[in-house]
Amino acid sequence: MTRKVLTIALSLAVSTFGSIGFGCDHAFAASKQVKNSKKVSMLNDAPVAEDKDKDSKDPKEMIDGKAFVQEMLEATEKYNDYSFRYTMKVFKKSKPVVEEGVFTYKKPGLIRLEETGQYKKGAVAVLGPDGKVRAHLGGMLKSFVAELPPDSGMLRSANGHPMVQSDFKSLAKALKDFSKDGVTTKVSKAPTTLDGKSESVYVLELYKDKLWKKVHVNAKTKLPSEWWDYSDNGKLWSYATWNSIKANQGIADNFFNVKGVKADIGKLSASDQAKLD
Repeated sequence: MTRKVLTIALSLAVSTFGSIGFGCDHAFAASKQVKNSKKVSMLNDAPVAEDKDKDSKDPKEMIDGKAFVQEMLEATEKYNDYSFRYTMKVFKKSKPVVEEGVFTYKKPGLIRLEETGQYKKGAVAVLGPDGKVRAHLGGMLKSFVAELPPDSGMLRSANGHPMVQSDFKSLAKALKDFSKDGVTTKVSKAPTTLDGKSESVYVLELYKDKLWKKVHVNAKTKLPSEWWDYSDNGKLWSYATWNSIKANQGIADNFFNVKGVKADIGKLSASDQAKLD
């Protein structure tokens, strides 16, 4: 296969790939290490259509949440590896975008993300042991693999969050960093079981002038189960859920690999390269 054919294929991929990733805000920081623990498996089922969270019957007694966020960060150290199914709904101006997929993580920082919903269906991105990200589309373009920088615009979720900062430790660290930056953090004094849910959760809220982020945190695992992001004017921007979380399964390193014909990004036109960022 000639370089010209590969360049054409990658150009098509750039124009249709858009972004692939999962997370809850572009400001999250990356993580690298996890410790050992027993096998854990849980299920958190929350409907993606749920966008009336401000009216839900959340506990009213809230306390300072900085110590709780530190507990969340420490809880992530228990897991050598894990996988989960996620759903995210982003309320864009044109129309809502729903992203669904499977996210897999293994220490010290291997990531595999597979898009399973209608949004970028079949696309796969992998952060491998060499620190490089390789990705391919689904369908006819599945055989073409592109090597991308971790901060590429192609590796962002529907709400703009980087794939490489979507693991639980990165999310918890980001919450901690927000507090350091002056964001007010509050958490419910005790866990509660909300209407229609089987698992007890703590309710974590972050405020600027208004409610900025809200997270339901599983009371047993201290891992997030639902997450709401708001714009600075208080309007709901995105809503995400984590489901079927399975941890410490002994996932092999070779799972974090994508095979295919390498497509050379350097051969793209300047306009196509710009679409990667």
